[in-house]
Amino acid sequence: MLYEKADAAACAINEFKIIVAGGRTSGDSMTDIVEIYDLRENSWKVFSVGISSPRSQMAITSSQKDRAVIIGGLDLNGNELNIVEEIDFLKVQNSVVELSKMEHPRAKPNAFVVNDSIFVLSS
Repeated sequence: MLYEKADAAACAINEFKIIVAGGRTSGDSMTDIVEIYDLRENSWKVFSVGISSPRSQMAITSSQKDRAVIIGGLDLNGNELNIVEEIDFLKVQNSVVELSKMEHPRAKPNAFVVNDSIFVLSS
């Protein structure tokens, strides 16, 4: 990665890219940066748009070939979040779209896709 991070979320999109979003930097501040690793080029870059707010301990899953859904997490004050948003990596402008919020805020959730549905589990 270009930036050292902890508590970030990561997933693969399409067959050749891995994305890493949010997390805590080495200075223990939270970030909204989205980084993309391209397996074909063996290189990292920062995506032109970040997640909607700095946060950590969220889940991320690939919803379609070039899209990812970011779910929950902790905000700057340590509050659990019910935010759900989608990033479209083919669109450059306004590529982060807020989706329906979760009924209950969650930090460190697990998320996965089954038959076009996203399931979120958390303790």
